[in-house]
Amino acid sequence: MLVPKNSTRDGERKHTLQRSMRLGKVSVRFVMTGLLGALALLYLAQSTQSAARSYELRALDEERRELEVELEQLEIDSIRLRSLQEIEKVVPTPDPSATTTPTAVSWEPVRELAYPATAEPVAGR
Repeated sequence: MLVPKNSTRDGERKHTLQRSMRLGKVSVRFVMTGLLGALALLYLAQSTQSAARSYELRALDEERRELEVELEQLEIDSIRLRSLQEIEKVVPTPDPSATTTPTAVSWEPVRELAYPATAEPVAGR
């Protein structure tokens, strides 16, 4: 068994080989430049990821707004169609072969329109 001279017993080392590490000015500059570069890359990666998420969030928000407008329009269409169906229940569909129209409901012409009074002109606001 090979052991160095400075051992206390056979096969057990007291000291390992000494390696001293010295850094010169160029090595310190190289290490610091590497650390600053790594930090800059980390910052850029984080800011790029944040910007990408911001764009995704804006796109999803815009899509949500469009869907809300579409939902509102569909609700309006649904109400309009339901009201037309209610009118059709009251007023039967005219028969194209008939010469007279059914008069299940008597319709009256509009004689006068009444609008709410405003204190100031609307365009003046």
